Amino acid sequence: MATTTTAGPGRPAALGPWWPDVTVGAVLAIVMAFASAHIPVTGSERGLDALGFALIVVAALALGFARRRPRTVLVVVTAALAVYIVRRYVGGPIYVTGWLALAALSWRTDRRTAVIGGIAAWIVLGSASLLASGFRDNAGGWWEHAVGPHDRPCGQYQGWDGPQLCLRHGRAVGGGGGDGARFGQRNLLE
Repeated sequence: MATTTTAGPGRPAALGPWWPDVTVGAVLAIVMAFASAHIPVTGSERGLDALGFALIVVAALALGFARRRPRTVLVVVTAALAVYIVRRYVGGPIYVTGWLALAALSWRTDRRTAVIGGIAAWIVLGSASLLASGFRDNAGGWWEHAVGPHDRPCGQYQGWDGPQLCLRHGRAVGGGGGDGARFGQRNLLE
């Protein structure tokens, strides 16, 4: 039986043998790979290929090292998720690995490290999502999804349901649901 012992000041406690952690990561990888193989492709998603399964396995195996190397695990899992998102693979249990990596980081490190890691993961995954959304059509790329197209007046972009900020004219306007009257084309720079 492995026990956790306390070390001197500034030194972490001993974590016991490594093989149970790696075993948990391997079991997660197998379960996630099999579960993902049964998720149907819908809409514009891509079915899993060898790279998709490899990303799932890498992200799940990395969680086996979360107690010992939480920062490295967050980097590996975030990179795997970013590639998974950019390639527009079908949704699945791989997304749980991001939550688990962040949980391990907050459990094994200080608050500052956890917050910085969470923000960094959010920026990387949000950027991957924007990058992936820009290649769905030829409507102008991810920039138009973020601020609206340049060939229509602000508020006439039907791709958004809620209010948007018209960066070109400095005013908040409604989306496709009639919110324009509520926001009234008022100038935000006034």
